[in-house]
Amino acid sequence: MHIDSLFIYPIKSLGGILLQSANLLERGFEYDRRWMLVDANGVFLTQREFPILALFSTQIGVNHILVKSKLSGDKVSVPLIPEGKEEIMVTVWDDKVPAVEVSLEVSTWFSNEIGKAIRLVYMPDNSERLIDANYANNSEIVSFADGYPVLVANTTSLYELNSRLNQSVTIDRFRPNIVVAGERPFEEDDWKSITIGTIQLSLVKKCARCVMVNINPNTAEKETSVLSVLASFRKKNNSVFFGINGFAKVGGIINVGDKVEIGL
Repeated sequence: MHIDSLFIYPIKSLGGILLQSANLLERGFEYDRRWMLVDANGVFLTQREFPILALFSTQIGVNHILVKSKLSGDKVSVPLIPEGKEEIMVTVWDDKVPAVEVSLEVSTWFSNEIGKAIRLVYMPDNSERLIDANYANNSEIVSFADGYPVLVANTTSLYELNSRLNQSVTIDRFRPNIVVAGERPFEEDDWKSITIGTIQLSLVKKCARCVMVNINPNTAEKETSVLSVLASFRKKNNSVFFGINGFAKVGGIINVGDKVEIGL
């Protein structure tokens, strides 16, 4: 097996970036979901409630993230080092963690684009959000991702799903970080670890999917058949699964094409 593709999503729930190589750190890939949009109460925003977030693309520059809006055609530069210094508490699911607002200018840009008073916040290095203790080995931490530093998907699982859909979908619909060119559909359910050279990942929990997989990442339109078809053969205990979550035991640079060794 080998690495088929790599993705990061710098701003949670906005468009992702396809990479040829990525640096795996404790919280996940470098720059992955270290930024997040929150409402006036500091509660996170996602495509679940605001599908139009899919219409914002991101691109990493030398010292900034360039965000482009398909809504207006406008763009904004988000500094990799935020201007704000004052910590605010923000909410991601059941977690409350400290963050800093990137800048008033950037928050105002997003507010105008979306038509709602929101702020863009950044997770600084001293902000530590723990993964679920039931699946942790050593109090691992995570970024603003839903729950785990890394999401792994399998190309053959996507092929199996597409064989059941009237119209094929692409893997970015499921927002993985690492896509492995697998041999059998959904064999990743049983994977316990991945080794890529000296890099080691622990895989701990199948990923339960939500309505976000119905949202077309290119148009923000809802296509309800995706989740319902997936549920028809991947539902267990009221959860629908695609992909597997994990974290780094030993990090480093991962490249597309790298050989993958699976631990069972």
